Amino acid sequence: MSDLLGILQNVVEIIPDFEALIVGSCYVIGLLFVIMAIRGAARREALGPGQGGYGPHLVRFAIGVSFIALPTTVQVGLATVFGSAEFESPQAIFQYAPESTSLFDTGPARDALIAIVTVVQFVGVIGFIRGLFLLNAASTGTSQVRSVAPGLTFVIAGILAINAPLFIGAMENLVTR
Repeated sequence: MSDLLGILQNVVEIIPDFEALIVGSCYVIGLLFVIMAIRGAARREALGPGQGGYGPHLVRFAIGVSFIALPTTVQVGLATVFGSAEFESPQAIFQYAPESTSLFDTGPARDALIAIVTVVQFVGVIGFIRGLFLLNAASTGTSQVRSVAPGLTFVIAGILAINAPLFIGAMENLVTR
């Protein structure tokens, strides 16, 4: 167990660096999306009427702004789904799901569960970002994605994973009460 715990703790130690890298990358990607949207709308305007709508460009612009303001976008998603924009720490799983986590409440098992929840929250951020990319692809028709359903699924699943302690607690209350 100590080897697995050591691996999990090493992964958890590097997650903040990766989160900073992801937020910075999303800022640059958002700027590129906004620039591409403005250029696309200007190109569409230059071609005149009957050359398509502004819809894909507006969606790309909105998604670009969402990438630029990624932390705020995630907070809005959290407030929409959970009613609170507050991000729950991984340790909160013991508060929100006491019956499910009672076996892991002490010693190395507690540390391992906290590390696993931290990784799940990080994967939630990546899933949320992937959802935004899929929504952009669906709106512009540049890939095989023809529906917004996969993008919305990733966005919602990402939000649920980002606030995993609260979601797991809600599922525990739903099942046990």
